[in-house]
Amino acid sequence: MKKPTTVSILNQKLTVRSDADDRHVNEVAAYVTQKVQEVITRTKSASTLTASLLACLNIADELFQFKEGRKTSKLKVADKVRDLIGLINSHFDGSGSPAL
Repeated sequence: MKKPTTVSILNQKLTVRSDADDRHVNEVAAYVTQKVQEVITRTKSASTLTASLLACLNIADELFQFKEGRKTSKLKVADKVRDLIGLINSHFDGSGSPAL
């Protein structure tokens, strides 16, 4: 059941309804605040809205990179599993007995 949690991002209080516990919601809000602050520090002249949008793009980019890395890892694991199955099969004849 979704429950409300109040967080603050850039001095804006927001009530978030989530199935996650309060600690998790607060960690996410702190992460978003950190990312917006990084943009503000780097750009110096960006408005809060612009900094927030740029932070959203940066977070989305992190997510996309993570997903791509995960996809690549899954493909590598699948290749290794196929190699291992081939290696195991090469040591057995069709009867299930070890090949001599």
